[in-house]
Amino acid sequence: QSPYLFYSFCFIIFCLNNMDEEEEDDKINEFKMLFKLDIGKSLGRGKYGLVKEIYYKNQVYAGKLVKREGIVDECELILQFKSPYIVKIIKIYNSGVFNLILMEKGLSDLNQFIKNSKKDEIQKLIINPFYDGIIGDNLFKYFAKHLVIGLESLERIGFSHFDIKPGNILIFKNLILKLSDFSFLRNQKETDSQNMMDIPGGTDGYSSPEYYMNYKENHKFTIENAKKHDYFSLGCTLFNLKYGENLFILPNSYRQDRGKNVTQIIDYI
Repeated sequence: QSPYLFYSFCFIIFCLNNMDEEEEDDKINEFKMLFKLDIGKSLGRGKYGLVKEIYYKNQVYAGKLVKREGIVDECELILQFKSPYIVKIIKIYNSGVFNLILMEKGLSDLNQFIKNSKKDEIQKLIINPFYDGIIGDNLFKYFAKHLVIGLESLERIGFSHFDIKPGNILIFKNLILKLSDFSFLRNQKETDSQNMMDIPGGTDGYSSPEYYMNYKENHKFTIENAKKHDYFSLGCTLFNLKYGENLFILPNSYRQDRGKNVTQIIDYI
């Protein structure tokens, strides 16, 4: 089981520029005409691009439109690697400064799974007063194994995800979980003279105390803190998966000025 997969994907995604909806739709139609693609329904419009169903070789995939800067020589490397717990990249179409990333299409994401599981929680509590959490321990451990191995695969070859959360984890056949959405992926080798790497981003409720502390100081992380951030996010995700609740929810008053409220944020977490 080679854990290596798409890791140059970061060079495409972390250089993205936001697009408006009209521009995205125009570019999708351009890809459709240029490469004779059979494009289906919209699967969502994420922070960094539109995602559409793409029919390719009698299979349905997810196509993510992204805008990049410069020439990415590493794109073809993505197609050479496989990992059982990280979303597989199938093909990359390029048109100017745009890429259409063709990848595996999940059945759902972990965020939706958690919402659906919470609906049955009251009934389960009535049936079994000793029930602990919205899913049983065996399924929880099964899911946790996938996420731990997926994250370790990234760490082993020197990458940090920086945005692990239920919405960025896809569910596939046989209830296989795979890490996805690598908008903030960073190569740990890309550090400055002080051995620091840029902080690309994160999500409140899943970001570590180190994220907020360094966000105020210099917007940079040590490699060790980058690893801590990912495993903290994984812990928050697993808590959410087991109990259907966030480990913590950052108050709006703190979010408005993170730099000013960093001490309160860290104490709160």
